[in-house]
Amino acid sequence: MATAQKPNTFDLSQLDRVWTMPATVNWIVPDLIAEGSTNVISSDPGLGKSYLSLDIAGKVAHGQDSAWGPIQPRQVVYIDRENPLAVVKRRLLDLGIARTPNLIIWGPWEIREPAGPDDIAIIKYARMHKPVFIWDSFVAFNPGDEQSADETRDFMQQFKNLATEGATNWILHHAGKANTAKEYRGSSDIKAAVDMAFKLSAPGARPNQPIDRLVIEPFKTRIVPVTGRTLKLVPGSGFVLDTGVDPLTVLRRIVETQPGLNQSKIVELAQKSGVGRNKVEVILKNSAVFRSEPGAKNNEKLWYVIADGSTPGQGCGLSAA
Repeated sequence: MATAQKPNTFDLSQLDRVWTMPATVNWIVPDLIAEGSTNVISSDPGLGKSYLSLDIAGKVAHGQDSAWGPIQPRQVVYIDRENPLAVVKRRLLDLGIARTPNLIIWGPWEIREPAGPDDIAIIKYARMHKPVFIWDSFVAFNPGDEQSADETRDFMQQFKNLATEGATNWILHHAGKANTAKEYRGSSDIKAAVDMAFKLSAPGARPNQPIDRLVIEPFKTRIVPVTGRTLKLVPGSGFVLDTGVDPLTVLRRIVETQPGLNQSKIVELAQKSGVGRNKVEVILKNSAVFRSEPGAKNNEKLWYVIADGSTPGQGCGLSAA
């Protein structure tokens, strides 16, 4: 005898909670890492993404001010399959990160190999503590082919599952060598799966010399538009905002990353990098780097970077504020 099927009582009209559910973005690191998000930071090898990420881990665990603003203390688990113990301990000393129960560093020196995002211990910890997981690096944890869309999609789903449990993911990855892969290496499903993505560079860095300045720029901002930051290393304190950045460089980075912004939004983003409203107005008005188009509102202008960075006329000639 066939088993009687239970009637399906689900009705699509029940799906109306989007109108009443709260949806506030809670920032763990302001304008960088949002609670419950999955993020990637990429760079060429050896440019400092592990160093910067460890600094971020320490500041979140201790609840310290950062280059992005104040941070409330939170549990962080740095899962490292790349760096040996001696390197990690030296960096902790260089960055001034003191021991705290809020920071767990799980490296290959421990009695168990650092686990991946599908491990039951990781999932249980996510459910209980809602931590920030820092994964160093993507290639070290990915069991599949990063060029395969299907395998990459399955792997990235593991991070999304952790986010569903309340965790936040910060994934370190490599930039590609091809012109079409400068932002990151591998399948486009990597970028598709994350909420925020950042490219790290070290302009002016010299071979075999310490890197003391880094530039971090977004190339995906699903949550909110954000602008890049230039950071400088203060020994014993970690990375801080470099306030000596040329305002023109700051504005160009903002408008190149997010073309079509109006002046009010440009001012808002520029102020986060230490460039004031008056300086923004002067640069946009006088610089040959930018052009404007009429916006939808009365007297609104939308701003763009001129492709070759020059037009007839003179630039604003401003130096750092």
